[in-house]
Amino acid sequence: MPKRLRPVPKADSPFLASAKAQFQFLEETYGYAVAETSDHSTWAAVVYENVTVQAAVSAGLELRDGWMYVQFRHIDPEATGPQRTRRSYYLGNILALRNPEAEATLSKQLTAFTAPEIAGELSKLAAYTALYAGDVLQGDFHVFDALDLVG
Repeated sequence: MPKRLRPVPKADSPFLASAKAQFQFLEETYGYAVAETSDHSTWAAVVYENVTVQAAVSAGLELRDGWMYVQFRHIDPEATGPQRTRRSYYLGNILALRNPEAEATLSKQLTAFTAPEIAGELSKLAAYTALYAGDVLQGDFHVFDALDLVG
């Protein structure tokens, strides 16, 4: 009887590997778990969740221009499907309100999408998430109310 071969797991892309490393503090400090990963030719994402918050770290490449962002979604733990998330804002929105100088340092477009460029931008996004979105990560959405007013 031939020996069964185990499938070899696909290695993470540079984005996924770096995102998981840079945002590991979400799991260690805030008790999040990786809910989903996506890795396609034009976009990739790592989605972290706890009971009330979803934090999606995403990247995309369109027509030679790339982008990366972190999006926070308020989860209704009793809802299902698309109604599960209530409101959402991007880290850039929070930075624009709390520290416009930091928001200005985020890359609006990435051009090379090399491993060092990816790691550098993700490092910045992770640091800003820890510094300026700690309340959101803990389920305090008061900043969303302020952002609704700015709208």
